[in-house]
Amino acid sequence: MTLSFNSGQNIIKQVVQEVMQGIKMKNKKEFDGYRQSILKNIWFATTIATVIFFGALGTWLQVHHAEAEKRENMLQEVKLLAQTLNFDYLRILTGKEADTSLVEYQILKEQFSIYLRNNKKYRDLYLLGLNNDRKVFFLMDNDEKTPAMPGEVYKEASIKLRNVFSSSTSVIEGPLPDKWGTWVSALVSVNDPLSGKTIAVLGIDIDAYSWKWDVYKASIEPIIMTFSVLVIFLIIIRLYNRRSKLRGTSSRSIWNIEPILAAIIGLTLTLFFSHIAYYRISIDQSRSFKALAISKTANFAVKIFNLRDIELDGLANYYIGSENVSLDEFQKYTQFLLKSQFVQRWGWIQAVPYSDTTSLRHYVNKHELSSFRIWQKNSGSKPPTNTGLNECYPLLHIAPLNGNEHRLGFDFGSDSSYRKAMELAARSGLMTSSDLVNPESETDIQKELLMIFMPVYYNSEPRQLRGFAVAELNMESYLENADPDNTTSLEIFLLHKDSPPDLITKSNNSLFPQEPGLIETRPLFAFGKVFAVNVQSGPEYNKVQPIEASLLTALMGILLTSALAVLTGLTLQRREKLEQLVTQRTSALQESETNFRLFFENSPVGKSITGLDGSLKVNKSFCNIVGYTEEELITKTWDEITFPEDIAVKQEIIKSMLAGLIKVVRFETRFVHKNGSIVWTDLSTFLQRDLHGNPQFFITSINDITERKKAEEALEESRQ
Repeated sequence: MTLSFNSGQNIIKQVVQEVMQGIKMKNKKEFDGYRQSILKNIWFATTIATVIFFGALGTWLQVHHAEAEKRENMLQEVKLLAQTLNFDYLRILTGKEADTSLVEYQILKEQFSIYLRNNKKYRDLYLLGLNNDRKVFFLMDNDEKTPAMPGEVYKEASIKLRNVFSSSTSVIEGPLPDKWGTWVSALVSVNDPLSGKTIAVLGIDIDAYSWKWDVYKASIEPIIMTFSVLVIFLIIIRLYNRRSKLRGTSSRSIWNIEPILAAIIGLTLTLFFSHIAYYRISIDQSRSFKALAISKTANFAVKIFNLRDIELDGLANYYIGSENVSLDEFQKYTQFLLKSQFVQRWGWIQAVPYSDTTSLRHYVNKHELSSFRIWQKNSGSKPPTNTGLNECYPLLHIAPLNGNEHRLGFDFGSDSSYRKAMELAARSGLMTSSDLVNPESETDIQKELLMIFMPVYYNSEPRQLRGFAVAELNMESYLENADPDNTTSLEIFLLHKDSPPDLITKSNNSLFPQEPGLIETRPLFAFGKVFAVNVQSGPEYNKVQPIEASLLTALMGILLTSALAVLTGLTLQRREKLEQLVTQRTSALQESETNFRLFFENSPVGKSITGLDGSLKVNKSFCNIVGYTEEELITKTWDEITFPEDIAVKQEIIKSMLAGLIKVVRFETRFVHKNGSIVWTDLSTFLQRDLHGNPQFFITSINDITERKKAEEALEESRQ
């Protein structure tokens, strides 16, 4: 830039000298020559100023947009992180030093550490709380050098940060200094899904120097472009001046250089606008792909959360509500669960003292499977031996049963990889995932397995482990159906703190080029682990991306300025296609969520949800059993459809449940059908309570057993 600046100074100095010299001119002809020379140098100076102006404007715009895009991406990443947090863990944190001994705290801290180790651009990931004095304090901090302890007041908290708590929003601020350094921070409120209140703020920091360097790197291209145009322009001026001295050109020939200079201005503007167009298209492309990637990974996240909060938790609650569950009952319960492509197998692992293994085997052989035996990894036909846990953990039930009979009886405690996850689950009472484990059977198609364990305890004090509800994930099969149009390729990783990530599975790998296109990553905290889903653009997506739009813009800018409007129209059409594609993917996700909600409404078992105020929600099967429509049942009470002799029994049961004497109950009762007939049902119900133990609503299931009752009565009469 020194060359251009000095040259500009020389031109201005030359203009001033020629003006002063022209004033002294008495000959009109000589004055006209000097006037043309002055105009020529003014034109040169104006051209240089124009190039510098547009170069500076382009540089500023690019840096401004780069920083805005970087802030938006950082905030979006923290929002996705906040969505994956387990709210049950957060509710337990109090901001006191005693939190460090909680298993939930330790799991969250480990997950945060794993995330930071795999995202080295970030320095710190932390949780903040707000006390009654409006002081911001740390719930958890993961700074590797000097982490803040739970309860430590964050004295440098800004007004924007405090407003995140009150407004339940998100903000990115900085660079701002604190005692740890100078940072750019993204802060997102974490809201309780039940109350909607902000229970914490999730924050992530990036070093301000690193941030500025990344932003300023966006200025390199426009600066180089501006400098190059100036150099070319000054070289042309130098060549012109030299030619003028050698040839003694006339006043008319002085302006022969004007078309070249005009071409340079046109080239400058073309390069400027084509570069801006390329940059904007890249941003739009990145945003469109990011929206598509979020839609794709949202489906995976929903599967994870449904497994965590509904499916596996429901299977565990089924065992909690039933003292004895037979293999047939397990198969019936898991019929709907087997429709999920996300889980390959469901199972129940019984915790059995080694002294009771023989009696368990005899019981199962007599009542369920005659070929049942307890076996351990790499033990062949030898009897089970103590693995150091004082108990063995045989797989007692499995679904689907067909083709998996050989798995029954496998002692999961005999595999150290499973044992580590089971020990943590049993100690914490939390759902826990194993690492990738080699299958216990050589007949497995999958190379490695990922098992999720949910502990179940006896209703006794002190707490005694009964067993584990378990799910074996089938991510490979899930990904095969995740992207039928080949717009993207998905890779799922299991992240570690001190070792490279494990690739769990990937999709459509043979259809994509060796060099990846756009890539987005979504982290997921679940089951005590950290998963990462990579989304890579595929052939179908790349077809609708205006990759060469900048070259077309430059070409059309040189030939015809109006062609930019046509190119913009084409770009908007392409962008509209992408938006339609994102809309389709979002619609597919909504349809998937709707299908799950229909499980309650379309269950073959009569189901109802009854509020404490008597409000009633039932499914079709319930209506079919009692003969009333849902609208008719809303206007009725339970006593009105219950057989009179059974009303008192039900009322006593309800009182006992509300008093906390009974958690789950199952009994046979009678209803009065709309047509006046008596309907015998097998009824089971439990009372859902909130975190404080307050009753919320009853969830009831009924099966019509009228025909069975009639058969029993007929049999009894025939015996008499």
